[in-house]
Amino acid sequence: MNISRILVPAIVLAASAGGAFAAKLDLTAEADFKAVSYVNLKNLAPSAGNGPYFFENAALGFTVKNIKLPAYEESTMDIGVGFRAVGIAGSTTAYRQPFAMAASRYPDSSFTPFMERAYVKVNKLLDYDITFTAGRQPFSLASGLALSDDGAGLTGLRMKFNSIWRELAGQLFAFQPKAEDSASGGVSIAGASIELPSEGLWQIYDFWEFDRKTGKVLESPESRATRHFAGVNYTLRQGRLAFEGEAAIERGSAKTDGGEVSFKGAAFIISGKWNQPMGAMGNGTGRVAFGRGSGDKSSTRDVDETFFPSYGHRTNGLERSGFGEIYGASLYDALGSSTSTANGLPEGMSGIQMVNIGATLPVYKGIYTDIDLFFYEAAASTAKEGKKLGTEWDIKLTCPIAEKLKLSAVYAMFSPGKAYPSHAPVHKFAIQTSARF
Repeated sequence: MNISRILVPAIVLAASAGGAFAAKLDLTAEADFKAVSYVNLKNLAPSAGNGPYFFENAALGFTVKNIKLPAYEESTMDIGVGFRAVGIAGSTTAYRQPFAMAASRYPDSSFTPFMERAYVKVNKLLDYDITFTAGRQPFSLASGLALSDDGAGLTGLRMKFNSIWRELAGQLFAFQPKAEDSASGGVSIAGASIELPSEGLWQIYDFWEFDRKTGKVLESPESRATRHFAGVNYTLRQGRLAFEGEAAIERGSAKTDGGEVSFKGAAFIISGKWNQPMGAMGNGTGRVAFGRGSGDKSSTRDVDETFFPSYGHRTNGLERSGFGEIYGASLYDALGSSTSTANGLPEGMSGIQMVNIGATLPVYKGIYTDIDLFFYEAAASTAKEGKKLGTEWDIKLTCPIAEKLKLSAVYAMFSPGKAYPSHAPVHKFAIQTSARF
């Protein structure tokens, strides 16, 4: 059943009811346009050209809020609908790597609007402190290490218990990111999480991913995979200091032509930043991060030790959203190559270890300057070239024109390590306009 066929008329009716049933109508809009040019991009993705590429990512949504439910004193309902469009201007054919991996995440990647959200949310369900949401909705679990909608939305159900006991909160969720079809199967996700405030905030989660698509495990075709993820996230903001850490494990199994393969992966990331007074210059910000996702050990052919969630945070439109403007690494994949690897890394490599050192300089004439250095290494490698993936320097200038509009310019240089055939640096030049309403 197409939920949008129900929700769109419902929103129109709710809005037309006026003040008797709806307190307000919220409109949201965002538009990002980025012009990008590369030098030597083929050193990471041999089939890719240097551009220029014009990336487009826009969204429009509206929500009717606080619709009264007469049968209950405190219960209210929100109805939301939102559309998103992503694409590369002028592209009329299927994307090649390194953009095909990102394009596969979205229902449409030709800058044709698709439904990102279409949901009904009931606040104070049955007058209890419970929020119930049904339909296509934005969703991210903790930092997104293991699960995030990445702007595509996830269709399903979510029940949030805002106060289980004292300050303890929790939620149950079930989503179907990809529906079942005869060609590729489908994916279902179900799980729970709890949140416990202390000096910071603890979030503990546990969910299952039932994958019936045709894919690969250890480079072997698989027909059915069940992945189980469990993790913990901790965030702390205290004075000038902010800290976040997350660790997760992956278990489960998959059927392959050679029998059954078990999953046994793990990943963690810690990051911190602090505000640093710099005298008459003003305040700057320093930051560090270290993360590692496990890779597969070649000595265990019936066990896949790679941490590799299907719906972890990877993209922002058709660009990578991760560590590094060029490499865009998560802890398990990076800018896609033209090879057959699912993680975008050279053959025989899996898992990524990442170190980041960076700073935001004091604002100068309204311009913010971000400088970051990244080190990348594969967690596991069967290639004779070793594990060194490369290093990257990023410089970003941001100028807020108004509260909802900003311009930015980026220069980045990625130096490929021994894992890549060519060690010539990859350069990226970009100008971006971002608007929010």
